[in-house]
Amino acid sequence: MGGMRSPMPYREGPLAYEPAIFCRCDRKAPRWISWSDDNPGRRYLRCIAAWTINDCSFYAWFDGEHTPFLKNLLLDLRDAVWNLRNENAQLKQLNLQGTGDVVCNLRRENAHLKQMNEELQRSNEVKEAGMKAKIKELEDKDVALGTMATMLRSGKAVHQLSPNRRYDNLEVLHCVVLFLGGWLWAGRALAPRVVCVL
Repeated sequence: MGGMRSPMPYREGPLAYEPAIFCRCDRKAPRWISWSDDNPGRRYLRCIAAWTINDCSFYAWFDGEHTPFLKNLLLDLRDAVWNLRNENAQLKQLNLQGTGDVVCNLRRENAHLKQMNEELQRSNEVKEAGMKAKIKELEDKDVALGTMATMLRSGKAVHQLSPNRRYDNLEVLHCVVLFLGGWLWAGRALAPRVVCVL
């Protein structure tokens, strides 16, 4: 009986009762509650030195026997409390394990995402450098095209294209068309370069 756990805390200490009952050791005997299958919820008195070498073996029931109905009711309630405590302990254990697993998984996922982010950042830096080079190339072509268009509008011969010969407007227009074709293909990896062969 003494080795069985109580399904609920004691409302008062084992020595907090009056009038005092003394065991054979001439000391006040503590009052406990039995939760055995035979005597659920029944209070009893036991030597204060119980289960030691000084145990005087004093044992007495404080309460009379319960009716069969009350006895079965107390057993059902005791078992329900014990089952709930066991389930609660198991859930706490699972929760601790689950929390540890979740934290571990989150750390692993966080490290993976950090690595992906660094790779994307490096890739973006390479792409940004390539885009800047393309933009510079397009700007240079735009300036050259503007210069040619200005020369065409002026109606003058375009002698600046080559110091050794003069070009008429039809030849310059031919170069501009070739240049525009190259400019439109500038977004491709191998953009054609305009070469005027006149």
